[in-house]
Amino acid sequence: FPSHDIDAGCIFTIMKNWIIVLLSIISFSTVKADGIEFFHGTFEEAKAAARNSGKIIFIDCYTTWCGPCKMLQNSTFPDAKLGEFFNSRIISFKVDCEKDAGIDLCRSYSVTAYPTLLFVDSEGRIIRKALGYRTPDGLMEEAKQALGNMTAYRDWETDRKSTRLNSSH
Repeated sequence: FPSHDIDAGCIFTIMKNWIIVLLSIISFSTVKADGIEFFHGTFEEAKAAARNSGKIIFIDCYTTWCGPCKMLQNSTFPDAKLGEFFNSRIISFKVDCEKDAGIDLCRSYSVTAYPTLLFVDSEGRIIRKALGYRTPDGLMEEAKQALGNMTAYRDWETDRKSTRLNSSH
């Protein structure tokens, strides 16, 4: 059998490199993304998720060529504070208005400018609609308004049902 003289320094370097690779893989796989987490699935599935969770839906209606859409993607949506607020209260959904099912969805909401930012209930009814780029604080304000509108609607709906029940006796 041929004998191989392996230098201890060489073994150390190989082991060190393997440890660095393993630590890199572990750290990348456990990093939690900051910012808004977008729903992966169809719009119908997003509505079902909203019904099951009691959340509203935020729809980012965008196109690939739209500059303000890219600004939202790169500087607004990744904001940690915005993500914390949205992810706990809202199902977020992105739709390319020039592709596949996005064409019909955007047409159904009469989207003609980009970006269009929609807040809808679990049935798809518009709660709030905003056009154009928003800073993280600006989008947070839009979301708060939408959530306030939804709360007001739910209160009205509850009062209406209560009045109907009481008037039937």
